[in-house]
Amino acid sequence: MKKIFFIIIPAAILLFNFSATAAGTFDVRQFGAKGDGRTLDTEAIQKTLDECGSAGGGIVRLVPGTYLSKPISLHSNTTLQLDEGAKLKATDNPQDFLKPGRTLEGAKGSSDFVAFISGKNLTDIAITGKGIIDGSGVRWWIPAEDARSKNPGFTSPRPRMILLEDCRNIKIIGVTLVNSPSFHIVPKRCENVLIEGVTIRAPSISPNTDGIDPGESRNVCISKCVIDVGDDNIAIKSGRADPAHPNAASENITVTDCTFLHGHGMSIGSETAGGVSNVTVQRCRFENLASGIRIKSARGKGGLVENISYSDITMKNVKIPINISSYYQDSPQGDSAQLVTPLTPVYRNIRIKNVTAASPYDGDDFVDRITDFLYYYYAYHAYLEPRAAGFIVGLPECEISDIVLENVNIKASKGMTIQNAKDVKLNNVKIETQTGTPLKLDNAQVVQSATEHKLRIILVGDSTVTDSNGWGAGFKRYLTGNIECINKARNGRSSKSFINEGRWTEALALKGDYYLIQFGHNDEPGKGERSTDPNTTYREFMTRYIDETIAIGAKPILVTSLVRRQWDKSGSGKINSSLTPYVETVKQLAKEKNVPLVDLHARSKELCEQWGKEKCFKFSPIKDNNQIDNTHLNAKGSVIFAHLVVEELRRAVPELQPYLRDEPAPDANLAH
Repeated sequence: MKKIFFIIIPAAILLFNFSATAAGTFDVRQFGAKGDGRTLDTEAIQKTLDECGSAGGGIVRLVPGTYLSKPISLHSNTTLQLDEGAKLKATDNPQDFLKPGRTLEGAKGSSDFVAFISGKNLTDIAITGKGIIDGSGVRWWIPAEDARSKNPGFTSPRPRMILLEDCRNIKIIGVTLVNSPSFHIVPKRCENVLIEGVTIRAPSISPNTDGIDPGESRNVCISKCVIDVGDDNIAIKSGRADPAHPNAASENITVTDCTFLHGHGMSIGSETAGGVSNVTVQRCRFENLASGIRIKSARGKGGLVENISYSDITMKNVKIPINISSYYQDSPQGDSAQLVTPLTPVYRNIRIKNVTAASPYDGDDFVDRITDFLYYYYAYHAYLEPRAAGFIVGLPECEISDIVLENVNIKASKGMTIQNAKDVKLNNVKIETQTGTPLKLDNAQVVQSATEHKLRIILVGDSTVTDSNGWGAGFKRYLTGNIECINKARNGRSSKSFINEGRWTEALALKGDYYLIQFGHNDEPGKGERSTDPNTTYREFMTRYIDETIAIGAKPILVTSLVRRQWDKSGSGKINSSLTPYVETVKQLAKEKNVPLVDLHARSKELCEQWGKEKCFKFSPIKDNNQIDNTHLNAKGSVIFAHLVVEELRRAVPELQPYLRDEPAPDANLAH
């Protein structure tokens, strides 16, 4: 099988040489802006931007207030900062957005308009802050839908909210964007783009209000965004070839830790003529979408789409969880092979792993179905939005090839159609349908794994994780039969000694899918050679666990230490935990490394304090000297605290939910 390598662009690279904040701050009010929501502040805002640009760059600041404005343009080395409580609101007169010499009646596309915020051939630009940019889209949407009702499929031309063309080193961080006339953020022919922590909202029936649409752009990182819109949440486009990159005008794009609430999904296309390569989508949550994972194009606008990876994705109420088709807005029914041209869609080398999805059954969500009907009747005059597990559909003359689905669990009213496809592998794929068969194959070469692949969890840590003295045995009882758990934790080990004794090497050799890692008890002072410093050596060893787990293709899950029941001597019923410095380091690393965190320390401390000292004796072992062991757990305690781990896992690693029981299995049923 062909090996693929996906490039993840670290945020640090995207910030390299960024110096927009070096030359001072320019307050738009000092240049005449009123911010009262009535006065037109365009001239003052643009003058501020121009002065900032002439000074070599800096911060253009909007303090709290509502700033009504026509289109504005940015300069290099400039940060547009919207403070919390600040709103930059577009005027809603279409004449304000037309380019010179253009008319509304003669407009053919978005290029006839000026974007609300634009920039071209710029370097080192940013839009940041906790404020709001409002595109005043309602005025545009109503005539757009009216035009589409008269001419099905017609898209009324409208301006973009933010359009950046041929720019380098872009940051858009923290802001909220609402109600764009059409697409909200469009980096076009740009490089080194970071979009992080941005919220984008428009009504679910607002037409063509895409969230983020990178076009012919490279080295793009989209992270921790919430996108709730009326069309594609993200759409990676590549409408024209780039001579410098003939097979991939759009390349090296990552989407991580995002939440999509309404919209048409995580899309590639429909314009793919310039090629799309090296796209990675990880740890995202989709709800109430038309499609989840979507690749769309058609004859006459297609190109090469390859090296695409999706992993660790959960979907709820997504009508088509996997929707990959070379028939955008067309039907494959009765189609025959045609001549292959440079504009024929080619999809290959696609990986979809660790996906849990629920598509609504027919008859469910009555209100949602009525909304579908009204929207699609008036907007498209076409059909009720389909509901199915998915479609993987190529062309007769150009089959989709080399696609792997692994650890995919979908519940849907109908199954998945695979048509005009070859070298399709389904490993541990489960599709539950209300009607019909799970798979419908037509001119498709599909190989399903003969035996179901068992996911493997490896537990690594000290005695409080072991089966004999910790929560390990109880944890295994919460696992379903199609996942394997191997406990490599050992009594008396610290983050340092576990590695130095070679035990970590042994754990890595087991090739687990997930590694739960908990150290701290034996890292504390007074443990001799085992002790580590929470701010230096402990951090270094824990970082090594994370990096080396990722290096073998597995997922590290950090677990803060089970609380040691060190009761306050004043009788307050509170616990004074000596483990806090180590716990804080683990939490910091989880955030810095963007890995899942199970905060067992906080949960176990809360539970113990709630129960009180006497009740906690029930799950505490008795030492040889008949003293209460306030560190370890008996069999009952193992189950109690394992339940806390499982609850945290459901939140931190949603794709594991199908493998976790609601109640522990009886001991006799354990197969581990």
